[in-house]
Amino acid sequence: MVKDFCEKLAFPTEATVCLTEAYSKIVSEPEALSLIYKAMDIVYTVKDNSFVPLLQEISEKTGIHRYTSDLVFWIMSAKPLYCIYNEKKLPENLYWDAMADLRYKLMECYNLHGIWGVFSTWFLMFYTLERMTFGRLHYDVLKWGGDAYRGFLMPGDTYYRCHIPSSGPLTPESVMDSLKKAYTYYKDDLKNGLMSVACNSWLLYPPVTALFGENSNTKKFCDLFDLIGTKEDPMNRDFWRVFNKEYKGPETLREITAEKPLQKNLKEYLEAGNSFGIGYGILLFDGEKVINYN
Repeated sequence: MVKDFCEKLAFPTEATVCLTEAYSKIVSEPEALSLIYKAMDIVYTVKDNSFVPLLQEISEKTGIHRYTSDLVFWIMSAKPLYCIYNEKKLPENLYWDAMADLRYKLMECYNLHGIWGVFSTWFLMFYTLERMTFGRLHYDVLKWGGDAYRGFLMPGDTYYRCHIPSSGPLTPESVMDSLKKAYTYYKDDLKNGLMSVACNSWLLYPPVTALFGENSNTKKFCDLFDLIGTKEDPMNRDFWRVFNKEYKGPETLREITAEKPLQKNLKEYLEAGNSFGIGYGILLFDGEKVINYN
């Protein structure tokens, strides 16, 4: 099961071997397997994060690194999700597009920690169908809790929070294709024919956005959003996304060899005493184009 899943998603061979061995060890230990099913039940019935402590127990009982055993758990949990997609008559490609995030997170984990696994537990919403993948972007279905936005998005209204997986270039064509697919999928639930899409990301933090260059794909993506707020992050928690290393203070920069233009620009930016941050933006999409307030 695990081997076939890994191969379907084009996991590196070394990762497939590691995860297959971990799976065999887990299913051979009754207590660990029982915990897997208990955590899985919480995911599909309670639908909250109360399953997380069970994942630590699985790691402790098997001696498998937590990152690796967590990924085995999510792969095992993917089988019932496949059945749910079938029951709801959802296209199979939507399922595999969602599951591809396991590969993206696998590679992030390996690049950052040198371990085949995942270090994030953010996958829950994929399994409860509250997060869908349409091409280049993920979308969460949420209720707006902020102030009224331009007389259109009101407290309590449905909106769609997009996420940008680490899956390759963020081209304007791929972004527009994603928005159109999402619009078609959610069309019957939209208010006045407009889809409200929000994004909170380090990419949208203005001092960082400025480092991408006017003609970069990332800058073009950021420009789609009407910025409604920012927050500085002196702890530079998104540092690893660019440098594959956790930020542990200014001395971290001395260990970095900045070979790519963005790395070089960000290193100089941080060495000057600046920091990462988060930008909060909204766009309205009518099915064909973004209604731009910038």
